[in-house]
Amino acid sequence: MGGGATPRREHPAADRAAELLRGLDRLKTDGPRLAEPMERAAARVIDALVWLVVFFAVSGAGYVTGDLLGLTVEADAAAGGPVPGTPEMHPAVSWATLLALVLVLYLYEVPATARKGNHLARRRFRLHVVGPDGRPPGLARASVGWFAGWLPAFTGFALWGATVDSNWSWLFLGLELGALLVPGWMFFDEGHQGLHDRLAGTRVLAER
Repeated sequence: MGGGATPRREHPAADRAAELLRGLDRLKTDGPRLAEPMERAAARVIDALVWLVVFFAVSGAGYVTGDLLGLTVEADAAAGGPVPGTPEMHPAVSWATLLALVLVLYLYEVPATARKGNHLARRRFRLHVVGPDGRPPGLARASVGWFAGWLPAFTGFALWGATVDSNWSWLFLGLELGALLVPGWMFFDEGHQGLHDRLAGTRVLAER
């Protein structure tokens, strides 16, 4: 018997698997991938801290401004006031303060997202918002996505706060919870898009 090498046995299934793996290796890229919902949620935790600081700053400025202009009213215990006779914001000042809060938060996020695709929180997690062409979304798409994502929640919160001592508050609380489904839809969507992403035509990508 000769001492030649034993012929290699062919294993079609193993050869096919190896071919597929080689194909996957060729498809690998260092480019961005779709951001996971938890990555986006983690970025929003940073945003929430910023929003909290902005809320107290704008609310304090609104109260001081209203007091200087004489636009305060006395709390009424029958209407849910904390202590009868204590000064409270005039309703007009309250709504103006809410609008100022929305404007500051808009300026915090949207212009930077429109130009660069991210803002402070997303930058920390290497996330980028892109339009259909893969470039930063521009002001129109960034604005549509922001307002569609957060204006329902802001509105529900404001209406709930304004009616917190009435039976209507439960309705607006339910609407507030429903509004959170707009950005929260990304947890159920295969493309990790919230309803606001779909409306604006944007996606959020993560750098590898």
